[in-house]
Amino acid sequence: MVRSVVTDVKDLIATSSYIIEAAQTSIVWRAPLSLLSLFIRCGVFKSSKTFLEGGGSMRGVTQISPFSAGPMHDLVQAGAAIHLAPQPLSLFMLVGDALTSISAFHTDPKPLSLTTPIVAFRTDDAIYVEWLLHDFEAEWIRSIDGSKRIRELSNR
Repeated sequence: MVRSVVTDVKDLIATSSYIIEAAQTSIVWRAPLSLLSLFIRCGVFKSSKTFLEGGGSMRGVTQISPFSAGPMHDLVQAGAAIHLAPQPLSLFMLVGDALTSISAFHTDPKPLSLTTPIVAFRTDDAIYVEWLLHDFEAEWIRSIDGSKRIRELSNR
């Protein structure tokens, strides 16, 4: 059983990239806008297009900005489902294949850097992953389909 604590954004990005690249069937994620923007700048979602084209399923909940609209539109075009949260998000979570996860509470809306301290928990504990997935589904229901809004912003 893998359990580790990640203490900075650089390691959070590396771990998240690993989970995305290792996923075979499904990826679900929820990301505050500040973290999503950093993920985009660091190329975390680069392998997602190949994953989606190979039949993988990806669902994400976030908020959108003009900067993130283009990359999110690319994910939607590749087959990802992106919902937009009606309120700012404070919890980041990413689950690959309902087996491996990383999650962190992040309430600071300021831009992040690779050296920003953060506390994230990585695990493959089935009970914790199940709790994250349950929480994700609740957020998914509260949020709205973002494909139209993402398309509008990406065309500006």
